[in-house]
Amino acid sequence: MATCSQVIARTLKALGIKRIFGIPGGEILDFIEACRQDGIEFIMVRHEAVAAFMADVAGQITGIPGVCLSTVGPGATNLVSGVANAYLDRSPVLVFSAQLSTSAQPYANHQFIPLEKLFDPITKKVFTFSGQNSRGMVLEGFQIATTGPQGPVYFCLPSDMARKDETPSREEIAPELKKGLPNAIDGTLISQAIEEIQKAKKPLVILGIGVDPRKDTETVRRFIKKNKLPVMATPKAKGIFPDSDPLYLATASGMMADHLAVDMIMKSDLVIGIGFDPVESDKIWHNDVHLLSINNYSIGHRSYLPYLEVIGDVKMILDLFMNEDFPHHWIEDDLKDFKERLRTKLTPSTKPMDKAFSPYEIILKARKALSADTIVTSDVGAHKLLLGQAWVSYHPLTFFMSNGLSSMGYGFPAAMAAKLSKPEAQVVCMTGDGGFSMMLQDLETAVRLSLPVVTLVLCDNSLSLIEVVQSRRSYPRYGVNFNKVQFASVAEDFGARGIRLQSLEELPEIFSTGFNSSKPTVVEIPVDNKEYHEQL
Repeated sequence: MATCSQVIARTLKALGIKRIFGIPGGEILDFIEACRQDGIEFIMVRHEAVAAFMADVAGQITGIPGVCLSTVGPGATNLVSGVANAYLDRSPVLVFSAQLSTSAQPYANHQFIPLEKLFDPITKKVFTFSGQNSRGMVLEGFQIATTGPQGPVYFCLPSDMARKDETPSREEIAPELKKGLPNAIDGTLISQAIEEIQKAKKPLVILGIGVDPRKDTETVRRFIKKNKLPVMATPKAKGIFPDSDPLYLATASGMMADHLAVDMIMKSDLVIGIGFDPVESDKIWHNDVHLLSINNYSIGHRSYLPYLEVIGDVKMILDLFMNEDFPHHWIEDDLKDFKERLRTKLTPSTKPMDKAFSPYEIILKARKALSADTIVTSDVGAHKLLLGQAWVSYHPLTFFMSNGLSSMGYGFPAAMAAKLSKPEAQVVCMTGDGGFSMMLQDLETAVRLSLPVVTLVLCDNSLSLIEVVQSRRSYPRYGVNFNKVQFASVAEDFGARGIRLQSLEELPEIFSTGFNSSKPTVVEIPVDNKEYHEQL
């Protein structure tokens, strides 16, 4: 007879789960041991939010849900930021946490939080194991997590249920995963969408998080190039269409120089949102334009509905469009003029202060030094807005950024997960000193796992984005500055490689040496944040 934990572990193994991220606790040990016995690797991190961020990125890269776990109480509450991030970034994740035993819950409240209620608003579904139909719950959760919009599913495992022998249940579902039928595509809506695109004089494509990078990329590229349509992408869709192509305009929206991107969007008489999801937009321009949404799920939210919505398999829908011609009135000079104005806005007008570097120049130099296949992860802060706009992505799944939630502390865990998921890839994290300080403890994790990730820490001793907002509102600078951290020295103390950048010309060698090392590299880079004030 197998225990509940053993059934869960065997089901995860059969579904292709190779590793789980988390921090152990007494109440979750039975589950961890069951996973070990089935050959699922448990990776201990140093904070549960890191476990959830890593599961998030692993799920994005592999297409198989990432898995994270925690113990009861504070372990579970620490997961929340990472799980909420997966929820708003549409990432497939399976979340497990322990809970007080069912026998103790009526009488004890030490470390007790109603976890099902806590996770309900930030997951697609909540399950509680009872020792019956555990396999069915995991299979159902897996399917829900991977069905659009993708997202996290939460499993609550009371400590006594973890050890309990699994008992047969009449509700036990079929052993195989239920195969979802392809969404039926409404032919009338297809005809209506074709008509809308054909009559548009200035249609504009915006690619978003709903595009499946593994399945849809080639069809999306063919559709855009065949019709010579100008295109933007949200940060989570960077690389679906190469940023280097003349038809590519900008990252939209919420990045640096966003007013230029939004102005261009408003000049369009039809926005073709392929996989676009408003969760990625920090403004509501989508409510003010004619938006034709092509996605495998509805993007309606509360009071918002797009102008026209075609729901179904994105590749199949675009294939139906390929027999049509969509002439438009955009001229090449319109696009060139926009891109020149964007470049001018991003380029700082003054040199950085002595012994400091320009964040924009760092980005340009790094892009030149790195291959098109290099995976870059971004933390959140002023540098995120610049990187999201200025970084040139050539391929999908090579740029990762927390966008729906925009959570600081995301960048370094994302880089670790990317390297674990794609060991052959070169991985770079770009972060500010504020965001990196939040997850500095997990340098130990990267050292222990021998992950040769190169992290560029842009140091200005400030939460610069908030400092800019204070300045805009004529507030004094208050509560945003902190003491300088010697990140290179700290990295060495963790057992990593620590470097203080002296010249931009050092970057290519730093990358080359770092990628060929057996340990992570941390590059401490002093930057002048007045550039952010000008760009924003």
